[in-house]
Amino acid sequence: MFVTSWRYETWCLDLRFAVDTRVCEYSNMSYSLPTEESQIQDCVRECWKQIEEQCRDHQSNRTVLKEDSTGKDWQVVRLFVSSTFRDFHAEREVLVKKVFPELRDWCTQRHLQFIECDLRWGVPRDSTTRTTICTCLDEIQQCHDETDGAGFFLNMLGERYGWVPDEDSVPEDLTKQYGWVHGTSVTHMEIVRGAYATKNPNALFLIRDPSFLEDLPEDQNAGFVDNAEYCKRQLKELKRHLKEHFTDQVFDYTCKVDTVENGKVKMSGLEDKFAKTVLEFYKSAITRHYPEKELRNLTPDEVEMEQHQIFMEQRGAMVFGRDQEIQKMLIYAKSGCKFVDGDGSSPMVIVGDPGQGKSALMAKCVREAEHAGLNVFYHFIGCTGQSTDASNLVYRLCESLIKSENTEWNELKEKFEYSKAVILLAQLLKDFGKSDEQLLIIIDAVNQLRATEDNLKWIPTDLCFGSMRFIMSTTREGGVLDKINGMLPSAAKLHLAELDESAKIDVVQNYFARYNKKLDPEQLALIVQSEGAKNVLWLSLVCEELRIFGVFEEVTQRIKQIHPSLEGLISEIIQRMINEDETSLVEQILCFLECSQSGLKETELHFLLGDCESNEPVAMLPWAQARRTLKPFLRNSSATGGEQMLDFFHASIKKAVQQCLLSSTEKQEVHHLRLAEFFQYHSQDTMRVVSELPHQLKKVGKTKRLAEFLNTDTRAQKMGWVMIARTLQDLRCQKRFLSPGPFASVVKICTFCQNFKGGIVKRAVWPNKDICYVCGEFVSPFQRKKDSEAMLCMEHSERNYGSLEMCCVCKKPLHATPMHKPLSMYLCMICSGGINTRRCTKLVTNE
Repeated sequence: MFVTSWRYETWCLDLRFAVDTRVCEYSNMSYSLPTEESQIQDCVRECWKQIEEQCRDHQSNRTVLKEDSTGKDWQVVRLFVSSTFRDFHAEREVLVKKVFPELRDWCTQRHLQFIECDLRWGVPRDSTTRTTICTCLDEIQQCHDETDGAGFFLNMLGERYGWVPDEDSVPEDLTKQYGWVHGTSVTHMEIVRGAYATKNPNALFLIRDPSFLEDLPEDQNAGFVDNAEYCKRQLKELKRHLKEHFTDQVFDYTCKVDTVENGKVKMSGLEDKFAKTVLEFYKSAITRHYPEKELRNLTPDEVEMEQHQIFMEQRGAMVFGRDQEIQKMLIYAKSGCKFVDGDGSSPMVIVGDPGQGKSALMAKCVREAEHAGLNVFYHFIGCTGQSTDASNLVYRLCESLIKSENTEWNELKEKFEYSKAVILLAQLLKDFGKSDEQLLIIIDAVNQLRATEDNLKWIPTDLCFGSMRFIMSTTREGGVLDKINGMLPSAAKLHLAELDESAKIDVVQNYFARYNKKLDPEQLALIVQSEGAKNVLWLSLVCEELRIFGVFEEVTQRIKQIHPSLEGLISEIIQRMINEDETSLVEQILCFLECSQSGLKETELHFLLGDCESNEPVAMLPWAQARRTLKPFLRNSSATGGEQMLDFFHASIKKAVQQCLLSSTEKQEVHHLRLAEFFQYHSQDTMRVVSELPHQLKKVGKTKRLAEFLNTDTRAQKMGWVMIARTLQDLRCQKRFLSPGPFASVVKICTFCQNFKGGIVKRAVWPNKDICYVCGEFVSPFQRKKDSEAMLCMEHSERNYGSLEMCCVCKKPLHATPMHKPLSMYLCMICSGGINTRRCTKLVTNE
């Protein structure tokens, strides 16, 4: 949707058009609005006479286009937003930051592209009246052209009529082209062209009740009220005609003055009728124009494919400065030619730093490859919750390769096993490669796959033969690239370099052109010459922040204040989100996600954000609002078939949250403790408990609770022996020694306790003499060696009655007799191995 804010008045203000004093001055031009009652009446009457003639002409000449839009994959929905400028700053903030994001999500699910354009700033200072008028009215015409003459249009009216251009400043050709009615304001003509002349059913008019003026500071009055009698009369007639012409499309709304900051008046009460009316009206209007019959009942596999397609379309639409890389990728896809290194017959790996635009590049490659007629399978890891699971990737790839009935695959689909699917995939790839069919496989962000020991096992090592090609992308971080190099030493590598200055300029200019905005040369230079512009993600975040920034006079200063680092910029955005957050949930969500081990489920966040005392989850309305605010920062990382799991989509966001929200130890402990309480006492998901609880208890120093959980809670058994042993290692005494002596003693157990089960570690199912003293895992006779004896340092030795040793279970003195021979305790290979050899086995807790 295109949101067109009033450049006109912004431009007028900047060029010192004194609309509030009834005299407009620009260079040597000047004119005065009529002041005599008779003149005012005649001018107003003549204006409306011409307008009504245009309406009749339009009805007689109207041609309805019957283009079938329902068969297209994606449609663009444009919304033209009309109002005077200075008095609707608060409403535009609500639209851009709250209403339009919800409409955008809603449209995306219907394969509709929501594009908004807010022109509250961005018109060059030397713009002429011609440029200003053409920009506005051409945009209205484009809306009409794409919707059979009924473009989506929103107008807001208050107590200002707006800028009325001098007759001499509107060239004759424009007067004829747009049917310009002299004596009307730009806002008035937008209404005529956008809705009135066509009686547009997709037009909405919102008229603000003037009662808020009672609380408006006197020094702000000129920005909200026209004092010229001519403007007052025209505005009154305009409102009357609209209510008569659009009986069901005109709504009144109220708001109140909240505060005045930096000369800008903030309003309260806009989230009620104002915001709801806009949402409900345009959802209905869009549904009417793009019927829901386009939506069909999709299978889970089709839903997954659709999400990848949406991601590809959105990310691939705005890629600039990567023409050479795209060309190399397409040449490889078609012929497998040699590149920087590699022999060209192996998979191709795109390598870049975080934020360098790898996903956008891969999406653009898919678009270009399909346009070139290539058969493409693509998988964007991170675009859905399932996509981060290697099982999901293998499943989708197998499904795409099977062209006929396959009994083995049908059986595997019923009870999917990753290891078996990997074997089948390798065979399918080989069979497909031997055929004459062409296939390009594109896998983006391999580094974002859920970390498991075999998450890269599916990567083929001998894929590219015949007409099959394979391209994947990864960062240099996390060791994934090293693993790929080990698996594919001959793979062709394409390293993404920093964009040059011309490419950076293209990125910024094209981004703003999409919303009919334009930076002046100084503003553009400030952005592209910044240190942060080396990072494509930084560039895109800066553009988005400036797009929603509404103070025209301060745009240049705002650009100068933007932090030059990615983490610094994200911190600024986070602070802005928190300051604008009316739910008080945004900060808490960010903190809980950062303190979690691997993200949180939505239902978990509902509980954590709710009432602690009553254990009531958070209300859904504020949750939905906060979730939408944070949507650009989050990704769904759940496993296949699982509940949505939210996590940060980029490592830089995690770092920024640490720096700006969790820099104090006290605040960290509050959130870690809340998470620990939830997972230990409220969560019903055992696997989530064993995944998160040990981490949270260690973070808050609750080592005694952690030891008790590991040793006594049956849920801990789901962790597995190795994970339990490694967790207990962190709780052990740090003293080390080489052999028993005056500073260390061997742990022993008496005859009576040797055959009891679970006396030391209550989770153990073997007799005490057969288990590891630390973790309770079974220790075979072959593992019981001198260097794996469990030992205690002098501080923790268990002695009584002088030098008598005590049984480690019953704590009674050990009496070595032929009938009662104590045994030494041993450690398993994890508890005794590596740097922990001959280390004190005492669990040291601080509670």
